[in-house]
Amino acid sequence: MSLLLRAQLRDLARERFQVLLAVLGIAVGVAVVVAVDLVNASSRVAMDVAGAQLSGRATHLLVGPGDRVDEQAYAALRLAWREGEGPLAGATALTPVVEGRARPAARDDLSLRLLGVDPIADRAVRTLAPGLEGDARLAVRLLTEPDAVLLDRASARRLGIAEGDMLELMAAGRLQRLRVVGLLAASDRVLGSGLVVADIATVQEVLGMRGDLSRIDVVLPARDADGVSPWISLIERIFPGLVVRDPGPSGASLGAGLELIARAERDTDLRALSSSFQLNLAALGLLALVVGLFLVHGTLSYSVWRRQRAFGRLRAIGVLPAELQRLILVEAACMAVAGTLLGLVGGRVLAGGLLELISATLQGLYEQVAIGALAPDPVPYLKGAAVGLLGSLAVALPAARRAARTSPRALLLATPRRLPVGRRARAAAVLGGLAMLALTPGTGYLGALLAIALLLLSAALVAGPLLGALLAGLAGLARHAPAGTRMLLRETVRGLGRSGIATAALVVAIATAVGMEIMVDSFRGSVERWLEGRLAAPLYARLPDSAAGTEALERVLEALDVQGWVARHGFDQRVSGRPVRIVLTRVRGSVPQDLGLALLAGAWREDGVLVAEPLARALGVDSGARLAIETGGGPLQLPVQGIFREYGGGRGTIVMPARLWPSPPAGLDSFEIHDARDPDVLIAALQAAVPVVELRRNDEILAFSLSIFDRTFRVTGVLQSIAGAVAAFGLFGALSALALDRRTQYGVLRTLGVGRAMPALQALGEALLLAGAAALLAMPLGMIVAVVLVEFVNVRAFGWSLDLAFPPGVFLRALLVALAAGAAAVCLPAVRLWRARPADLLADARAAA
Repeated sequence: MSLLLRAQLRDLARERFQVLLAVLGIAVGVAVVVAVDLVNASSRVAMDVAGAQLSGRATHLLVGPGDRVDEQAYAALRLAWREGEGPLAGATALTPVVEGRARPAARDDLSLRLLGVDPIADRAVRTLAPGLEGDARLAVRLLTEPDAVLLDRASARRLGIAEGDMLELMAAGRLQRLRVVGLLAASDRVLGSGLVVADIATVQEVLGMRGDLSRIDVVLPARDADGVSPWISLIERIFPGLVVRDPGPSGASLGAGLELIARAERDTDLRALSSSFQLNLAALGLLALVVGLFLVHGTLSYSVWRRQRAFGRLRAIGVLPAELQRLILVEAACMAVAGTLLGLVGGRVLAGGLLELISATLQGLYEQVAIGALAPDPVPYLKGAAVGLLGSLAVALPAARRAARTSPRALLLATPRRLPVGRRARAAAVLGGLAMLALTPGTGYLGALLAIALLLLSAALVAGPLLGALLAGLAGLARHAPAGTRMLLRETVRGLGRSGIATAALVVAIATAVGMEIMVDSFRGSVERWLEGRLAAPLYARLPDSAAGTEALERVLEALDVQGWVARHGFDQRVSGRPVRIVLTRVRGSVPQDLGLALLAGAWREDGVLVAEPLARALGVDSGARLAIETGGGPLQLPVQGIFREYGGGRGTIVMPARLWPSPPAGLDSFEIHDARDPDVLIAALQAAVPVVELRRNDEILAFSLSIFDRTFRVTGVLQSIAGAVAAFGLFGALSALALDRRTQYGVLRTLGVGRAMPALQALGEALLLAGAAALLAMPLGMIVAVVLVEFVNVRAFGWSLDLAFPPGVFLRALLVALAAGAAAVCLPAVRLWRARPADLLADARAAA
C-alpha cells in the first residue's frame, strides 16, 4: 500500500464521523428516490394489470351511442370478419363485452363490477377469467348453467361467500340471485376486488340490457395501433408519473353510430383522476433527489475543506495536483458506493412503508385496483444507483479541483475558498431568467416543472448570502443585547461557511413543502366549492336507460309538487375527433342560474352549449365561439354560451338543452332535485313508484368525494415530511461538524469557568436561529412555487384552473416544522457537548497543534 493511500486512510479514520455523515447523506437521498419511483411504478403496474384483466390484449374498442352496441351489429361484423371482409378485416380477434355495476343486497357500501364475456371467443383477447383459460369446465358451466358467475376471492371473503353459494345482487332495481361456480385468483401485483364474471346472456339479463352489448374488444396488429413517441416512453420509464398523456383526436367511424377508438384513449380517461396525484409524486421524488445532492455536496465539500492542511502538507512534499484530485475522487467514490448500496436497501424498505398509502389512494379512485406487491422493476434501482454514484462524483469534482488548484501555502493556512457573492448573484439571475423562459407558452407543464427547479436552484445559490445579511442585520440591531445573544449571532454568521449549504437545502425543502401545501389547499378549496355547487340539490336520482322510468319519476315529482329539478341525459360522443360527454339538460322550476356548474364565463341559455374548461382548452374555444357537433340528424353549429369548471374527468363535458338534440341516444338519466321540502317522504315515494331508481343524498356524495381527495394527497404530505427530514439530516451533519470545529473553543471557555450548559445552549440557539431564518426565506419562495404550480403546471397538464389561496396556517406550520427540524438536528451534538469534559475538549487543541 502506498504512503499516500495510507495517509489518506489515517485522515479518514480520524474523520470517521464526517465519513459516516457523508455515507448516510448519500443513502438517504438514494433511498427516497428509489422509494418514490418504486411506488409510482407499482401504482402504474397495478392499473395496467387491472386494465389487462378487463381489456386483455385488446388494442381498440368498438363502441356505440351511450356505450351500447346492438348485438345484431356484432353478429354482422363478426361474420364479415371471419370471411376477411368489412372494416375490421385486419383484426386478429373480436369479442363482445357487457359491463355494468351492481351492489350486494346485504352490503350498501360495496359495489361490484359485472363483466359479461363470451368464454370461447374471449380466450383470444384476455386471460381474465383466471380459471377460464386453464379450466374448460368453468367455461362450460358459465355457458350451460343458468345464473352461473365467477367472483373474485377478495370480494368472496368480504361477503362470506364460498364456491357454490348464492350471490344476491341489486341491479336495475331488482334483486338478482346468482350462483358462484368459481373464484377468481388475484394477481400477485394487484389485489383486484369487486369483480363478477359471467357469460353475456346472464349479465344482459341482470342489467336489463337484452339485445345490447357495452362494447366490442378488437385486437389490431401493432402497426395499426396508436403509437407513443419513444422519447415520451423513455421519460415515462425513467421518471414514472412525470408524463401526463393526452390521446388527442383519434378514432374512426364505422357507420350506424359505431366508433372504433384506441384502448389507450379509454385508459387515459380512466387514469385522469390519478394523473395529478402521480405527477405530484414524481415532482416530490425529484425534490428529494435535489435535497439529497445538496446534502452530499455540503458534506463532501466540508470534508475537503477541513483537511486542507493535510492536503497542503502532501503538496509541500511533492504530491502532484492530479494525484491529489484523483485521491479525493477515489475517496468520494468509495463513500458513494457504500451510501448507494445502503440507500438501495433503505429505498426498498421505505417503499414498502409507502405501499399501504398508495394502495389506499388507488382504491379510493378505482374500486378494483389495490397494489398487492411492489413491481419487480429494475429501473428505480438503476436510477437510484446512478443518482448515488454519478451525483456524488459530480458534487465532489468541484471540491477536488479546488483542492488540486490551490497553492500549498493557501492550503496550509486553511483559508476556505468560497464562490464570491457577486458570482452567486449573477448565476442566480441567469437561472431566474431561464426559469422565465421555461414558463413561456409552448413549453408545456414540463417546462413549468423545469422553471420550478431552476427557481429553487437559484434561490439555493443566494440563500447563504441572504442568511448572512439577515443575521448580520439582527446582530446590528442587537448591539445592546446581552453578551450571550451577541455571541450567538456572531458565531452563527461565522459558521455559515459550514452550515450554509445545509441551510440552503432546508430552504429548498421548506419552500417546496409550502408551495405544494398551498397548491393542495387551493386545489381542495376549488374542488370543494365546485362540488358544493354541483351537489347543491338535496337529492340526486339516477336511472338506467328507461323512458318509462323517467316518465314515472317525473309524474311522482309533479304529484308531490316538487317544482325545482334538473334532468340530465348523458351519453358519449366525439367532437373534432375527441371523446366528449354530451349532457342533455331539462330545467324545471327554481334552480340555480348556473345549474350548479361553477361558470367561469358566460351564462346558461336555451340556445347554446356550455363547455367544460379542460375541453374548451383542448378544443381552443372560448365563450362566444361556435362549436360543430355531429348528431344523428345532421351537424349542429351551436354557440358556446359559457365555460364551466370540471375536475378529474378524462373526457370533457358539453352541457346543452335537450330540445336542441334531434333524438337522444341511449344513455343514463339523472335528476337533481332542488325543491325537496321533506327528503325522506320524497325518497319513499320515488322508491315505491320507480323501483329502478338509485337515490343518494348529495351531502353524502360530497363527504365521500372529499374523503377520496384527502386520501389521494395524504401521501404527498408524507413525502414532503421525508424531504424535510432529509434536509434536517443535512443540517444535523452541518451542526455536528460545527460542534467538532468548536470543541477547542468550548474547551477554553469551560476551563475559564463557563458552565457545561453554555456550549449546548449555544448549539441549540444557533440551530433554531438558522432554522427560523431558513423558514423566513422559504415562505416567499414557496409562494412563488405555488403560483407556478397553480397557474402553469395544473393548467397545462390537466386544463383546469384553481382559485389560489394562501392560508396563514401553512406559513405557521412551515415555521414550526423548520424549528422542529433544527431542534432535532442539534439534539445529539448538544448532548455530546453537555456531557464532554473540558480536558476532552482541549485534547483537540493539542492534536491540532
